[in-house]
Amino acid sequence: KISKEAVVSTQSTGEVHGVRHFVPNTDATSDIWVFDLPTSTWFELPQTLPLEIFFHSGAVGSDGDLYLFGGSRYCQWKDRNGNPRKITKRINKLFKLQMQLPSLLESAWEVLFEHYGHLDQEDFLEMGVPEFLVRRSFVPTIR
Repeated sequence: KISKEAVVSTQSTGEVHGVRHFVPNTDATSDIWVFDLPTSTWFELPQTLPLEIFFHSGAVGSDGDLYLFGGSRYCQWKDRNGNPRKITKRINKLFKLQMQLPSLLESAWEVLFEHYGHLDQEDFLEMGVPEFLVRRSFVPTIR
C-alpha cells in the first residue's frame, strides 16, 4: 500500500510531499511530488526538503507557497551489541517552499520587512507601505 501525504491547493494543482510505502520502519522521503488535477498525473519537483520526514502537516498559503510543519523522522544508531536500531522522532520545524514566483510587491515587502522589521506598524504606514501588507505582518496588541 502506498501512502501519499497531500496538501490541496485552491489552484488547479495539489502539492504533495513524499510518497512512501506505508510499512513500519521504512525510510521517509525528502522528495516533493505534484498532482496535476486536470491531467490526473503525478510528477516530481526538482526541490527537496532538507530532512526526510513523514506524518507532517501542510498548507498552501495565499502567497501560493507550500508550508510544511512538524512530522516525524527516523533516527538510526547501533546498540551495545552493534545491532542497528531505528526509532521515530517527532520534529518541530517549519519549511516553506516557493511554488511560484512571488509578485514584485511581495518580493519588495519581504526585503523591506527583513531589513526594517524592527520598526512598528505606524512607521511602515508613514513610509507609504500599503495597509494590507502592514496589518497582515503584525500580531494585534491587546491593551
